Amino acid sequence: MQTKTKKWLSGLSAMAVVATLFGTGAPQADARMVFSTEEGSTNADSYTIDYDDSAGTGEVILRFGTTADKTISYDNATGNFKINDDISFEENEALNFVLENSNGSVATCNSARYGRLYYDISDDGTYVCTSTGWVDLSKMDGLTASDFLTSEGDTTYSGTGTLTFDPGTTVDVNGTFDADNATVNMNGINNDTFTIDEDGSGGDVVLQFGTTIGAAITWDDSASRFDFGNDVYVNGDLEITGTFTGDLANNTVETADLQDYSVTNVKIATGAITTDKIATNAITANEIDANAVGSSEIADNAVGASELADNAVDTNAIQDQSVTSAKIADGAINSNHIGTGAITVNNLADYSIDGTKIATGAITTTHIQDGTITGDDIANNTITYDKLGTRNKSTLISPEYPNFTLYGDSTNNLGTLDADRDVANNKNYYSWTSRKTVLNDYDIMVQFQIPEDFDSWQANAIEVSYRTEEAGTADNNVQVYVLDTSGASAYTGGALASSTWASTALTSANIAGTYTAGEYMTLGIKLSSRRDGGANGGNPRSAYAGEIQFNYVGQ
Repeated sequence: MQTKTKKWLSGLSAMAVVATLFGTGAPQADARMVFSTEEGSTNADSYTIDYDDSAGTGEVILRFGTTADKTISYDNATGNFKINDDISFEENEALNFVLENSNGSVATCNSARYGRLYYDISDDGTYVCTSTGWVDLSKMDGLTASDFLTSEGDTTYSGTGTLTFDPGTTVDVNGTFDADNATVNMNGINNDTFTIDEDGSGGDVVLQFGTTIGAAITWDDSASRFDFGNDVYVNGDLEITGTFTGDLANNTVETADLQDYSVTNVKIATGAITTDKIATNAITANEIDANAVGSSEIADNAVGASELADNAVDTNAIQDQSVTSAKIADGAINSNHIGTGAITVNNLADYSIDGTKIATGAITTTHIQDGTITGDDIANNTITYDKLGTRNKSTLISPEYPNFTLYGDSTNNLGTLDADRDVANNKNYYSWTSRKTVLNDYDIMVQFQIPEDFDSWQANAIEVSYRTEEAGTADNNVQVYVLDTSGASAYTGGALASSTWASTALTSANIAGTYTAGEYMTLGIKLSSRRDGGANGGNPRSAYAGEIQFNYVGQ
């Protein structure tokens, strides 16, 4: 009896809930139907949600699952049904389906709306949202499908506009592709043969490159030959089985056009080769037979630096004593044109090379075989410093310096100057010592003759070795200054002190001035000393000057 009562009460509770939803009693706020299982049913042919229309202008919602929260709702305000997730038709048809109609004022196309469709009633266009924006399907503009034009029969696609295929798209045309008065842009075709004038209508046949360029290859039907409408550059071998008629334009022959050793003196008319017939750097040793070129084959002054490839000249390419100064343009030969060890006396006519034929710095020891050039092969006084290459050079002088004198400026010049040797440090030096309580000084003035082959100063132009008895400059110091060859002051240094031997470097920028080869510049070293003021009147503190090194660039 107790069990039956519970079942009856449960049924009564369910009836009360149903009665409340369907209005059999007074309306109950926020009432819900609660099922005790996940399945439920009704025999009614119609089931109404929001029977009392309490939603007003809001939404009436049919929700599937509390956690899933998927809904079908009707928006009273817009008059539209809304589904909050995807719909699968399970391969069934959507019958009587009409796209959204709009006058163009639709939502912005973005990644959340890719694939959205609508029909524009203002221009009869059907649009789809893609990564490039809204695309008009009716014009087939911007589609990404690789082969959307397919026909099993005779089909003509006509209209205006641009038909674009994405890169990598293959278009198969099993028939005639007629694009009369249209522009067709393609990267290539898969056919082994591409025929122009396939209908054999005859006459000249033209393959044109570019509308603006207008360059063309034409089959001249009447002359039975191909005509090239512009210059032809052959980047490879050119084999001519017939007759070559015409002249070669200037600079048309280059190394790539000649087989190795294909040119001999038999092939060249006497005096036929001049500079305007040879491309710059066109001739190398590989293109010339050994001893093939003699003086009779080269026009006077025909060979200049621009006609020779780097390292192009070696002994195998030149007949003995065939080259004289008349064959070489002034200053034509530089180091780039001469192979290492390429020149021997057998290749040069006596006195044939003078300074006017050799570029400055062109010949170094790497270009001359050992012992091959003697005084008999060089005209007197023909090689000057400006024809030789440059290198770093140095001149070192130690006390007692050559070309020096002592100078006192008539103010506080009392003291003793000695010349001696520091055996422990293997140095000769001058020392200046004053017993006065204030600094007294004396100058050592060294004149250095600028070498005849002087070109410029090295980065560290002058290095002066010095030492002081104390590390500070108050009781002893050394100063260095420079006068250039015009006598103008080029540099004045500050006071230096070091209790051990040190060196001060004057850079080329420090001593900028005029330095003429053969003339004298002046280097001054001012030594200053005094008593240090210690017990019993203090001790005199000496200043020392050691070796001087001049670093320059010369020939």
